[in-house]
Amino acid sequence: MRYLRLLLGAVVIVGALYLIVVEQMAGASSNAVVNAPVVTLRSPIAGQLDLSPLALGAVVTRDEPLAEIRDNQADRVRLNDLLMERDLALAELNRLRTVRDRRSNHFGEVSGLARAYREARWRELAAMSGEATSGEVPAFESDKVVPSEGLDRIEEAAQPLQVDPEPPRRGAGSAPSESQSVQQFRRDEVEKGTYLDGSANPVWSYQMRSLEASLALGVSDAELKEALARVTAYEARIERERERVNLLAGANVSTPVHGVLWERLVADGVVLQRGDPMLRIANCEAVLVTLSVTENVYNTLQTGDAATFRFNGSSQTMQGTVARLAGSGAATVYRELAVAPSQKHLERYDVTLLVPELRDTPEEGCPIGRTGRVFFDDRPLNFLRDLWN
Repeated sequence: MRYLRLLLGAVVIVGALYLIVVEQMAGASSNAVVNAPVVTLRSPIAGQLDLSPLALGAVVTRDEPLAEIRDNQADRVRLNDLLMERDLALAELNRLRTVRDRRSNHFGEVSGLARAYREARWRELAAMSGEATSGEVPAFESDKVVPSEGLDRIEEAAQPLQVDPEPPRRGAGSAPSESQSVQQFRRDEVEKGTYLDGSANPVWSYQMRSLEASLALGVSDAELKEALARVTAYEARIERERERVNLLAGANVSTPVHGVLWERLVADGVVLQRGDPMLRIANCEAVLVTLSVTENVYNTLQTGDAATFRFNGSSQTMQGTVARLAGSGAATVYRELAVAPSQKHLERYDVTLLVPELRDTPEEGCPIGRTGRVFFDDRPLNFLRDLWN
C-alpha cells in the first residue's frame, strides 16, 4: 500500500511537470496587440478649416462629416468672362431676331405687291383680249409700247398659232386679228409667269425684290440658328464653370470607413492648402493583431496557419489565421498602423494575424491597443478551457 501511494504520487508529479512543460513549450507569442490601419484625410481644396467637435477616440461611421473647408477667395475670373461672353451673345441674338423680323415683314410686303401686280396685269391682258375680239384695238400708252424689235420677236413666237393648217372655225366672215393673237399669247404667257411687254416692268422688279428678300430672310434664319447654338454652348460652359467654382469655394470632408478618430494633425481654424493632411482615422473594418515570436516559433509558421488569440485577463479565445510574416526589425510595416511597435518587439520576429471576430461590429468601434497572447499549437489543457468557456 505504501509503494502504491508512492507510485501514484510519482505519476501525479510527472503528469503535472509534463503539463507545465508542454504548456510553456507550446508555440506562443510573447505579446500581441490589436492594431488597425490608419486612413489619413487630406484637404481637397485650399481654404480655412472648420473641424467638427469630436473628441479623440470617438467612434465615427462611414460618410460622417468631420470637417468643412471654405475658401471665400475662390477664382471666379473665368466664370465672369463666360458670363460677359454669354451676355454679348444674347445681345447679338436679339439684334439678329430684330433683323429677321424686319426682313420677314419686308418679304411679305414685296411678295404681296408682286402678286398684286401679276393679277392686275393678267386682268388687264384679259380685258385687252376681250376688246380685240370685239374688233377694237386698245390704245397703248407710249411708255407701254413694246419696242419694234421686241414686237417682232413676239410675233415670230406667236406665228405658229396663226399658221395652223386647219385653224378653228369662228363663224362666217370672222378671222382673228393680229392684235388679238398677240394679246392672247401675252395672256397665256402671263399664266406661266412670263411678261412680254414694258408694262410688266413693275412685276419683274417686285419679283426680283421678292427673291432677294427671300434670300436675305434665309440668311437671317441661318445666322439666328448660329447665334442660338452659340448661346446654348455658353450656357453649358457656364454651368460647368459654376460647378467648378462651387467645388473650390467649399468642401465637406467625410470619413470613408467605420472607425475611430485617432489623431488631429492640424488645429481648428487654420488655413490649409490642397492636399494637406488633417485627420487620421483608425479603420475598424480592417482590424488585425500584430505580435512577435521567437526565431524557433517563427521558422515553424507559414502564411495561412491557424492560430488562437486570447485577451489578457480573459478566458475567451478567438480563431485567426497568419496573414503576414515580416521577420525581425519590421519597423516600416507599422508606418500606416495605429499602434507602433516597441523596441523589444522589433528585436523579435514580427507576425500579423487576422481575427474575423474582431471585425464583426466595426460601427461600434474596435479594441485597438488591447493586448493578449497568440497560440499556434494545441495545448493539453485546451479541453478544460473549452469546458470552462
